[in-house]
Amino acid sequence: MHLFKKYVFILTLMLAPMSYGASPPQTSIVPITKSETIASSPPEEKNTVLVSDLKAEIKVLKAQNKLIRDYQGSMADTVYWALGIISGVFAILMSYSIFTNFKFYEQDKARLKSELDNVINTFKSELLVKFEQDKSDLEKSFDSRNEANMRIVLDQGSESRARVDAVRTELQSKLDDVVKKLELHEAKFSIMTKSNHQAEYEMRTVEEMVWEIKNVPDCIILTQCQGIRASKDGSFDYATNTVLKRMKETLQKHYIDKKRLLKPNIVKRIEDSLLLAGDNYTQAIQEIRQIVDLASTLEAPNPHPLGAADLGDLP
Repeated sequence: MHLFKKYVFILTLMLAPMSYGASPPQTSIVPITKSETIASSPPEEKNTVLVSDLKAEIKVLKAQNKLIRDYQGSMADTVYWALGIISGVFAILMSYSIFTNFKFYEQDKARLKSELDNVINTFKSELLVKFEQDKSDLEKSFDSRNEANMRIVLDQGSESRARVDAVRTELQSKLDDVVKKLELHEAKFSIMTKSNHQAEYEMRTVEEMVWEIKNVPDCIILTQCQGIRASKDGSFDYATNTVLKRMKETLQKHYIDKKRLLKPNIVKRIEDSLLLAGDNYTQAIQEIRQIVDLASTLEAPNPHPLGAADLGDLP
C-alpha cells in the first residue's frame, strides 16, 4: 500500500506539468480585402484576382496545418517520454520493494532462529539444573533412609513385577488373538487369490475356445500362453500340463498341418511361457520347441488376415 501511494504521488508530479502545456499558437487569418475596382474590372481580370486570393488563402491554411501538426507531434513526444519515465520509476520502485522485502525476510528469519536457539538453550539449562538438583536430593534421601527406602523399593519392586507380569500376560493374550486373526485373514486371502487364479485360468480356457471357433491360431497360442501364466500363479500343475498339451495340438493342427508360418513375436511369447512353466514338463516343452522351430521356418504365406496384431499388445 505504501508503494502504491508513492507511485501515485510520482505519477501526479509527472503529469501535472502536462495540464499546463501551452496552447497551439493561433494564427489569425488576415482577410484579403477585395478592391472596389474588381467590380468594375473586366471578367478576365476578375478571375485573375480571384485565383490570386485563393492561392494566398491556401498558403495561409498550409502554414496553419504545418504548425498544428508540429504541435501535435511535440505533444505526442512529451506523452511518450512521460510514460517512459513513469514506467522506469515504477520498475525501480518495484525492484527496491522486492529487495527490501527479501532483506526483511532474511532479517526476520535470522531473528527467529536466534530466538529459537535462545529458548532451546534456556530450556536445556533449566532441565540440567533441575536434573542436578533432583539427583542431589535423591542422593541425600538415599543416604539418610537407606534401609527404609530399600524395603520400600523391594515392596514396590514386587508389586511392579506382579503388575508387569499381569500386563505381559494380557498383552500376550491379545497378541495371540491378533496373530490368529492375521493367520485367518492370510488364509482367506490365499484362498481368494487362488480362486482368482482359478477364475483367470477358466476364463483363458473359454477365450481359447472362442478363438478356436473363430479359427484365429495366433490368438489361440497367445491365450494358451496366458493360461500357462495363470496356472503357474495359482500353482495348478495339472492345468499347466493340460495347456501344454493343447498348445502342442494347436501348433500341429494350425501351423504344421496347414503349413502356416509362425510369427517371431508369437515364437517369443511361446518361449517365455515355456520358461515360466519350469522344468517339471521337460518332455512336453521339448516337443513344443521342436514344432515351433519347424513352424517358424515355413515360407508359406498366412492365409488369415486376422491375427494377434489386430488385437493390440496382449499381456
